[in-house]
Amino acid sequence: MRRDQADRDVGSMGANARRLNRQRRFSMRPGSHPILDRVPSAGRSVLEPGDSKRSPRLDLGTLLHGTNPVLLDVALLVGQIAIGVCFVIHALGKLGIVGSGTLAGFAAWLGDLGMPMPQVQARIAMGSELGGGILLILGLATRPACVLLIITMLVAGIVGHRGAGYLITNDPPGAEYTINLAVVCLIFLLIGPGSISLDAVLF
Repeated sequence: MRRDQADRDVGSMGANARRLNRQRRFSMRPGSHPILDRVPSAGRSVLEPGDSKRSPRLDLGTLLHGTNPVLLDVALLVGQIAIGVCFVIHALGKLGIVGSGTLAGFAAWLGDLGMPMPQVQARIAMGSELGGGILLILGLATRPACVLLIITMLVAGIVGHRGAGYLITNDPPGAEYTINLAVVCLIFLLIGPGSISLDAVLF
């Protein structure tokens, strides 16, 4: 009797094991689980057999507005270098190194506009453009540099282009250029320097 009972127990265990195996195989089939099938990484591989051989489809949404951190960092690097070089060239122009301008001539122009202490103001504007531009190129202290440059451009637009309107083609030239530079610096201020910068390396 004991041997018969043991045989029945072994047979029952084997049947249970086969049933569990069938359930496990069934539960891993695509479309067999109402929840796991909605989360590919939970119930099955993201790629089904043969998916690796298929060409990825071009998604219009990704093409129009998709991005990734690498592209964002490269875009910030290119933009900061371009705008930084622009500020440095303008500072060198005020020093007479680039173009025909001089710091004395710039100070005299500020005096004609009614700026107090034009000699000091001329040096502050030149130093802000030169220092801020270099910091922007290097991606070092990027946000403080942007604040300095935004203030410089706002003063230039309000004082240097007062009453001239917006378009730079007006006579006298409008504040279009200074406004656009201030807006670009504001974008860098909000986003930050990105990972391709001395800020990211040092801090």
